[in-house]
Amino acid sequence: MTHQANEDSLQLLFEICACPVCKSELTHDRNELICKECHTAYEIKNNIPILVQNSEKHLVFEDNIELGKKEAAWNKNKFLRNVYHSWYKKITRYLNEDGISIELSGGNGNFKRYNNRCIASDIRYSKYVDFIANAIKIPLLDKSVDNIVVVDGLHHYNDIWKFFKEVSRVLKKNGRLILIDPYLSVLSNIIRKKFHHEDVDWNSYSTTEKASDANLAIPTKLFFKDRSLFKSKNPELKVLHINAFEILGYPLSGGFNRKNLAPAFMYNIIRALELFLLPLRKLLAFKMIVVIEKN
Repeated sequence: MTHQANEDSLQLLFEICACPVCKSELTHDRNELICKECHTAYEIKNNIPILVQNSEKHLVFEDNIELGKKEAAWNKNKFLRNVYHSWYKKITRYLNEDGISIELSGGNGNFKRYNNRCIASDIRYSKYVDFIANAIKIPLLDKSVDNIVVVDGLHHYNDIWKFFKEVSRVLKKNGRLILIDPYLSVLSNIIRKKFHHEDVDWNSYSTTEKASDANLAIPTKLFFKDRSLFKSKNPELKVLHINAFEILGYPLSGGFNRKNLAPAFMYNIIRALELFLLPLRKLLAFKMIVVIEKN
């Protein structure tokens, strides 16, 4: 992102950000943002506002080594970048055009690099995002944004119902939440249990508060097994689109933690082969996309 684009994002953020505690407006004072209502001050470090409560600040500098490893994997693995760019293309297709887009749980800011109009956040401090935020206490004003993007974040949240309540609060009418998260098909469930470090708990919709902890079952359980529960708890939010995808590309990429199993020049060939397997996506897929709109 250019310096000017970064300045524009920061200025827009100052206009829509809110106190994570009382959701009131913030005023900018040198290296702080101060709540007009409760007068809590939030530090701005290297032009990145840290908009979390004091009790959550221990999470802000957690697992920064992991972010560095992910950045190295991203730069090294072209096949992986191709896979993620195909996801970002799907996401962009569903965004409200010319609206304000916020990414939560942005990690290394890879979607922001693809779409530099998006304002990225994460609970962990890094140079890759525009502000620091807890996704279940979104520090934005009511009805202030048109799009919220979350890639591989939902299964990390320790209270998804608070998250959806916050999404409903900050989205404008007809605003959209676009999620991409793990899908547990028969195949991916077996492979993840054998090779993946994150937990699978079909009896729970929660994780711990640690940013790196997760429950891979949450997205599949919610949107493929208990969708009526989602509807009853979130009457203002309507699921517009849901689809399982990624049968070959993602597992062959190795993700961020394993060696890729296919060279970059094979990418288009593998995507072509994948088309023949699409009728079996519910049995074989590794990812899901969900598009939700506020009524």
